[in-house]
Amino acid sequence: CAKRRADGRAYRRAIDPLELPVALLPLLQIHERLADGRYICRLAGTMLAQVYGQDPTGRTMDEMVGGSALQSRVAMFDRVLATGRPVH
Repeated sequence: CAKRRADGRAYRRAIDPLELPVALLPLLQIHERLADGRYICRLAGTMLAQVYGQDPTGRTMDEMVGGSALQSRVAMFDRVLATGRPVH
């Protein structure tokens, strides 16, 4: 998205859900990197809540995932921030 704050982070409102394919909305997730480098889930689609068995919104990634899976996801999310491109 083109709209960004002074610190380079995208405005959440810059994402228009009406521009996304409806089939993707249940799979959509938005995370924010915190000052300590951890990621917190700010929004999770309904299908993700079903997969996790609970709504991950408001939870940090390290609360939901551990071990090498956590390291892999953090690396993937860091790459997204570095390149400005989605993973999937």
